[in-house]
Amino acid sequence: MLVVLPDETSPLAIEEGKDYCTLVTCTPYGVNTHRLLVRGHRVAEASAADILPRDSFTDWIAANPMMAVLAVMLVLLMITFAVTRKQVTIQSPLKVTIILLFFRDFMQNIDL
Repeated sequence: MLVVLPDETSPLAIEEGKDYCTLVTCTPYGVNTHRLLVRGHRVAEASAADILPRDSFTDWIAANPMMAVLAVMLVLLMITFAVTRKQVTIQSPLKVTIILLFFRDFMQNIDL
């Protein structure tokens, strides 16, 4: 990074044998009396395997999206019951069943 006056263009010159890209923006914010130059260089393209580490948990989620969604729903239900601290009544299992049936129908209508 380099801060220069607006008429200083020498840092923007092409350098032989270098593959640079320079972002030019005004600085300081609101005053804009100088220019901020941010320079980057080209790097070799990395494969997805190099960027994202593989582990069994992410593989499980990718292989079982329905189970992952159900696990999240279960956790949310547990949090809801813990926060409200209401006693489970006879109507609660019916409500949970209705929610799960609705969710099952919803998941059948989307392409995974």
